[in-house]
Amino acid sequence: MIRKFIGATLFAVLGATGALAADMPAKARPMAVISSWTGWYLGAGGGYGMSDTDHTSSLFGTALPQPAIAGKGWFGTVQVGGDYQFAERWVVGAFGDFDFSDIKGTASEVVSFTTFPLSQKNAYAAGARIGYLVTPQILSYVDGGYTHANFNGGSLSFATAPFSATGIIVPNQGYDGFFLGTGTEIMISGGWSVKSEYRYARYGASTVMVQPSSVFTETLKPNVQTVRTSLVYKFN
Repeated sequence: MIRKFIGATLFAVLGATGALAADMPAKARPMAVISSWTGWYLGAGGGYGMSDTDHTSSLFGTALPQPAIAGKGWFGTVQVGGDYQFAERWVVGAFGDFDFSDIKGTASEVVSFTTFPLSQKNAYAAGARIGYLVTPQILSYVDGGYTHANFNGGSLSFATAPFSATGIIVPNQGYDGFFLGTGTEIMISGGWSVKSEYRYARYGASTVMVQPSSVFTETLKPNVQTVRTSLVYKFN
């Protein structure tokens, strides 16, 4: 009799416990890690850019402020980097990329009524990023670092008819600067992801001697904004 009572009691208690557990809210679970973001990667893609270049001419040492030079155009990019995922939702990394660009505009010399072309032909950058995993597959990040850009000049031409090219050349230039960016990377599957980023690059000023003169210089200071999308493969 006692054994039957104890058995029935245990059965009732276990049944009530199971029902109570079923009615209790589920305990919050940690974010499921589908794939680790840790690893080296390669990527390639392209985008669109716009440049805005401060422009000052100098003749016999006298500065002649000129209108800023606006440029725009497309570019392709390749990149290599590495990431490390820590604290479940955070990712840090370092990377480098190289852009093949055709972001071009035309400078106007309001004093001498002349023009010359100016185009960014390529740029490279090295930097770091830190990101937060909104979901296991979506990384939102900011980045920044060093960048260098090469711009091509060209022949100085009169802006009014009937004059044409004068044979006076504005040389090519190189600029050092920094960049800041923000973007999102979405992991697809099998190590593949798609990364989209807005980037702002600010460069220092460069002064070049207009050839073949020895008294006429151009001082240029560009900043470039780009929007880029890349297909990335991570070796993890």
